[in-house]
Amino acid sequence: MKNILIIKTGSIGDVLRTTCVIEGLIEKFFNPRIYWLTSIKSLPVIETNPFLSKIFLIEHLDKEIYKLEFDMVISLEEDIKCLEVLSGLKKRIIFGIYSKNGIVDYTAKSSYWYNMSLISKFGKEVWAGVGKDSLKKSNIFSYPEILYKMLDLKWNKQRPRLYLKDDIKKYSLYKADKLDLKKTIIGIVIGAGERWPLKVLPADLQIKLIKKMNKEFGGKVEFILITGPSKLEMGNAKEILKKCPFVKSHKIVNLDELFGIISFCDIIVTPDTLSMHIAISLNKYIVAYFTVTSASEIEIYLGEKIITNDKNYYCSYFTENLPRPNCTDKINLDEIVDAVKKAIK
Repeated sequence: MKNILIIKTGSIGDVLRTTCVIEGLIEKFFNPRIYWLTSIKSLPVIETNPFLSKIFLIEHLDKEIYKLEFDMVISLEEDIKCLEVLSGLKKRIIFGIYSKNGIVDYTAKSSYWYNMSLISKFGKEVWAGVGKDSLKKSNIFSYPEILYKMLDLKWNKQRPRLYLKDDIKKYSLYKADKLDLKKTIIGIVIGAGERWPLKVLPADLQIKLIKKMNKEFGGKVEFILITGPSKLEMGNAKEILKKCPFVKSHKIVNLDELFGIISFCDIIVTPDTLSMHIAISLNKYIVAYFTVTSASEIEIYLGEKIITNDKNYYCSYFTENLPRPNCTDKINLDEIVDAVKKAIK
């Protein structure tokens, strides 16, 4: 029986979407022992996964990791601590990122993905028509498919999986306004963190979208805002609820409770963010819209993608905010409504 270690510590959404590879590894290596090195913040998305033999935490590293002999280490972090751990492991094959003489590099088999990354050998600027940004924009494959192809696994649209703790769905209902679960529940994600402010529709466009959907679907659906604790999200939620009093909301919740709230939604309307990855892993119908990040990299197993018509900023990974109108204004709200309509019972 083979021992395989996956090193992936963050971000939380990236850890969750990487769980797609577990099914392929089990199929190829006939039920190997799969270990995972992660971080405390990302632990909730994999701690209940029944197919992991053991989880190691980078912050409180169990020395047993150095005693095990790994047939393969799938190294997906350029973090210095992770690379230091990697260098001390007993291992036969490394796939992905490693450090040699203090220089971070990546294996040839993993080059398709990492040529588009921050550690790309091509750098950011285009050279002879090639650069990580141009490679990223021209890429047509999703992260799961790329991972499967690089690892020589059989790709059959295996999705990431999140295993909920007992009773978390029931408990999470108490954190939300009362919902009629006989109706189709539409969760609307109104935040996407602070790194890429242009990822998410501003409050006025969220209001416009919600009113369009309410006019189209009326009494068939319930809307619930899915929010985080940031001041911006709380402010946007307050503004939306004032203009759309029929929309439900929830209390500030921890990660497990967020899993629960998303789990009782039938449809999720979302930017490219953690809540999207949670919804994907729970096999929800997803309408995901994309502004400054790559839609190609995201595998929507059930649902549709809506892409901004702003070609200058699409897939630019632009981290600053811009005056209106900007790329968020070039998301076609009617396309979102039409995509949602396909899933209404």
